[in-house]
Amino acid sequence: MATNKDVNRIAVEELRRSYDAVSKAVDQLRIRTLTFIAATFALLTYLYSSGDLFVPAELYGKIFYFIGLGSILVALAIFLLGLRPHAWELSTEIKELRNIRQKDENEYLEYVKGEYISSFTNNARTYESKQGFFNVGFILLIVGAFTLVIIKTFPKEVQPCYNTTSTACKSVLAKEGITND
Repeated sequence: MATNKDVNRIAVEELRRSYDAVSKAVDQLRIRTLTFIAATFALLTYLYSSGDLFVPAELYGKIFYFIGLGSILVALAIFLLGLRPHAWELSTEIKELRNIRQKDENEYLEYVKGEYISSFTNNARTYESKQGFFNVGFILLIVGAFTLVIIKTFPKEVQPCYNTTSTACKSVLAKEGITND
């Protein structure tokens, strides 16, 4: 028959695994964040390495351009803010381990169990917050990248007008010797 002490040992072991899983998830999120920061800079390098800002002439083109650029810049800011140090709670404090006040093993296991629960709750909340911001940054990066890459790689002969049925486009294309017949 299992005693209270045995149950507490099992509980502490399970809490240790959960605590380690959250710690590993935070480390992986930090690596993903650094990867997406590098990807954002690579995207910006691709888009602007020629020195051309490729802002469309039409108002709606400018609106899409600045929405795309703004999305990328906000995503970059979110990723950079995700690298900030955060409050990380340890399961037991060194000062408590130097002078253990508990009188027996079961009391000490209860103390450790309570500390693991407290630190796991705090650390999981921190991870969930950072993961939520990361997800928003990822979506903004995708939207901005898609928008700007489409604008940058739009066919050169119709970039000045973006509308093949307009009179302005027909005259621009006719000047270049291109017909739409």
